[in-house]
This record gives sequence, C-alpha cells and structure tokens, in this order.
Amino acid sequence: MKVVSESLGVARSQLTARLKQPVPGSQPRRRRMLNDTALVEQIKRAVGALPSYGYRRVWGLLRRQHEQQAQPPVNVKRVLGERSPNEATPPDSLPGITQRPQVGWRCGFS
Repeated sequence: MKVVSESLGVARSQLTARLKQPVPGSQPRRRRMLNDTALVEQIKRAVGALPSYGYRRVWGLLRRQHEQQAQPPVNVKRVLGERSPNEATPPDSLPGITQRPQVGWRCGFS
C-alpha cells in the first residue's frame, strides 16, 4: 500500500478511503423475500392448540418437530417476525389461572 500511495502521490489514508467507497451503480443489499406460508400454518397450529405459549415456546415446538422429521431448523427470528399480536400474545386471563399479587422488595429512590 505504501509503494502504491507514493507512486500515485497521495496519502495512504486517502487511498484506503477510496478503496472502501461503494462502487457507483451498485445496488444496496436488500432483505430476501421468503415464502413462509408453511411456517405460518405450523405456527397457527401450535398457537391454536396452546394459546398461552409465547414465540419462544412455539419456536421450541417447531424446532423439535423439524429435528424429528430431519428438516432444517426454524430460526427463532422468523417465528418472532411471523407471529401476529393477537395469536402469539397470551390472553390476560386464562381459565383456572389466578393472578398473584406482586409481593417483594422494591428498589426505588423516593
């Protein structure tokens, strides 16, 4: 790099800055669009049977199912991205479950 910068008569810092610049006309990287219809159906089946499960538990179920069927594992971020707020969020009150009062130490400055 030193020999090239000396022969061109420019500073090495400017030469490295020029090399790191994007090539004009190159397209920026974009997210690949995936066809997740099969994954959405699997999520709906899992959430339909177990409505109190969050996305982590649903992901665990799908991961185990895929391992048993020798399929590639499901990415947890895809499960999180495909869930809808109404399906994957547990309801406020489930039958047979009572809310416990929040008892414990409080850390605060007052």
